Amino acid sequence: MRVEARFDCTNHLQTPALGLRLWGIRHLRAIVCATSRRSTLLSLFPPNPNIPNPTGINDIGDSDKYNITQPNFPGFPTFYNTIQTTEYAAVQQLHDRFNYRNFLFLTLPPLDRTPGNVASSAPNPNATMVGWYNSGLASHTAAFAAANPDSNVMLFDAHGVLSRILDAPAGYGIKNTTGYCAEYDAPDILTDPEKYGCLPQEEYFWFNTGHLTSHVHRILAGELEEFLVGKGR
Repeated sequence: MRVEARFDCTNHLQTPALGLRLWGIRHLRAIVCATSRRSTLLSLFPPNPNIPNPTGINDIGDSDKYNITQPNFPGFPTFYNTIQTTEYAAVQQLHDRFNYRNFLFLTLPPLDRTPGNVASSAPNPNATMVGWYNSGLASHTAAFAAANPDSNVMLFDAHGVLSRILDAPAGYGIKNTTGYCAEYDAPDILTDPEKYGCLPQEEYFWFNTGHLTSHVHRILAGELEEFLVGKGR
């Protein structure tokens, strides 16, 4: 999910900016945004849910060359702070205007370890950039929690969980952490991966260039469930 379109001219037209999500909550709670490519469901929240905020993946990915392409670029830590300041101000509206009190933030996954990045001598985003972004998330989440003592504010370390899987994949039944099946979107890829010279999908970490397989999602969901139970959620 992106924060605001003014921060990056992305080609991910299917990805709603957080500001638009808030607009959708205010007016209909569920609103469809028609784009030139497709229609995207922006917001559909029950009256009092946990609000998950996995914001940042597209923001860091779509801006990873701004130090080269943008004149007077202030540097990535400053830029990321600007993005996150806007994000958390928008989330504050969920608290102030719509009375949400449960907020779940997720750190970025190890984007420096995608198939394209592990094969590159100059990965973008690199581990330092991901670290900067996640450090900013931790700081902003702590500040948000301090400013809203009536709320349950949580930060889940998705980066840590996914890094642990990448570091010891065999324990999770995963054999390939650096590539993916080139025919990942074939209609029979789940039932006949050998036809395409591929492993079964659950033996890959990466589904494609930057998304996780369903198997990894299930592992992550289990870890998140344990985290939420531990928090009494």
